[in-house]
Amino acid sequence: KDLYKILTATLRIKVPIFVARQMRTSQVGFSYSDLYVEGEAFAFNEVSRRYVNSEPEFYKIQEWRVREGKSIKQGSTGVAGDSDIIHYLNTEQETIQAISNGVYSASIAEKIAPEQTRALLPQSMYTEFYMTGTLQRWKQFITLRLQKDVQQETREITQLIASRLEEVYSDWLE
Repeated sequence: KDLYKILTATLRIKVPIFVARQMRTSQVGFSYSDLYVEGEAFAFNEVSRRYVNSEPEFYKIQEWRVREGKSIKQGSTGVAGDSDIIHYLNTEQETIQAISNGVYSASIAEKIAPEQTRALLPQSMYTEFYMTGTLQRWKQFITLRLQKDVQQETREITQLIASRLEEVYSDWLE
């Protein structure tokens, strides 16, 4: 059973940038947790838009949430109702993504360096990365990132990660 401390798993993960950044905060978060293990860290290898010319893909928020109360750890507490601001946000989201794709494509066509053009892309753009860790580390990550005060999008990808790991390593993740 101690093999879970040395067995590793690498997953290729595709999420919006704002989710990827929250996932990477796990590098620091465990040092303040009962689950912290000295020397345990994930290795990340992210696909860089510096070397990619393909048109970016964007995450589309389907359901806007509201924040009620003063908690800053988890900003959302419920679903926003239909209103003028929701219609505005949906329109802005579509506009920002369409403009971003247009500007990016035009810049690449004009041979502007992707390393600079990527600065114009919003955090809703998808990124892909490899994330490697021991099964023990994955179990810690899953435990922390499935808590109710974690951002919903991060909980959703964590549930997918847990399902994938359980398919292969069910005996080790119990």
